[in-house]
Amino acid sequence: MNYAITNNAKSITLGAVTYAKDATLLDRSDAAYDYSNVSTIDTKGFSVDMSDAVKEAKVSDSMILLKGNSTLADIATEATRNKSYSYTPAAGLTVNTDTTGLCVLNLRCC
Repeated sequence: MNYAITNNAKSITLGAVTYAKDATLLDRSDAAYDYSNVSTIDTKGFSVDMSDAVKEAKVSDSMILLKGNSTLADIATEATRNKSYSYTPAAGLTVNTDTTGLCVLNLRCC
């Protein structure tokens, strides 16, 4: 007897994540996942904690939130987020930063 499981995604909702340069947070790219019913991304609860990475983050840095397969249509959305951070690179020195950014979220296959 053969038994195949298919996971049919109906929606994608992004929540809070911790930034990790070049990381893939969730790999669901195998054939068991079907994203053909997903047409939008819910970003209301989306936030990125960069408290450690803000010291070294660069404009070209990125991470993958969800790695899908060919059933995932090209979806793009934008989410503006504001965050304040502070860190102490040396004794007696504290750096306070206010980061405002436009996160362009692209979901595409492969």
